[in-house]
Amino acid sequence: MTVLHSIFTSVELVYNVGFPADVSVGQELVGGFVLQAQKVKSRAVASQGERTPMEPRIVIEGGKSLQGTIPISGSKNAALAVLAGTVLASDGITVVRNLPRIHDIEVMACILRELGCTVTFEDDGKTARIDASQLDSWQVPDSLASKMRASLHLLGPLVARLGRAQIPQPGGCSIGARPIDLHLKGLTAMSADVDTSIFAEAPADGLRGAQIFLDKPSVGATMNLMMAAALAHGETVIENAAQEPDIEDLANLINAMGVILKARVPVC
Repeated sequence: MTVLHSIFTSVELVYNVGFPADVSVGQELVGGFVLQAQKVKSRAVASQGERTPMEPRIVIEGGKSLQGTIPISGSKNAALAVLAGTVLASDGITVVRNLPRIHDIEVMACILRELGCTVTFEDDGKTARIDASQLDSWQVPDSLASKMRASLHLLGPLVARLGRAQIPQPGGCSIGARPIDLHLKGLTAMSADVDTSIFAEAPADGLRGAQIFLDKPSVGATMNLMMAAALAHGETVIENAAQEPDIEDLANLINAMGVILKARVPVC
């Protein structure tokens, strides 16, 4: 439980020894709580002789000290990447704890099941147990990929595990152009054949480690390349990598699975 009047950031990770992993997604709370908020119908307002349509809005009534406690769920972005990363495990069950109870988590679970994984939830949906040993499909269904951007996280782990991956154009939030060129460029450096329809195929003997420089520190590309590198032959170095907390959570999962993954901080 977290006291509301503080700004709190913590990461709690619980692992079983070896492979697969038992992971608790990092917790994060950044201030800005509202004391009373309710969704109401807006009042019609006269403007130049016209009345505005009735639209939902949030009304906030503040002016009071914050007090009390509230449980903090894990980060959505970290949780979705970690769930995608569970397909790297060819044996055993991966346990992911402290999941947020949101629709995107359910969609990712449906995608994993379509790919051949067994996914069960415990603790009122906050803990997932994933068995990816029977993973047998490298094609993410279009009907599910179109529901969220995070379906793209499966590109790297699928091509690493099964040798190929096909991801339909992902859907989700509309916040402008979000190109995937850095994902494909990195996989190409690891000897994969790729095309812009979001398809990647590894050589017959698997992906190969590479030195990769990202033109910008893309979170999604960093995550995909980390997961692809986990099963690639040799060492992979990703330069100009993203450094968000979500990256750290995914790195902890990969390390817990037995891969040696280190962050190299340049010395000025």
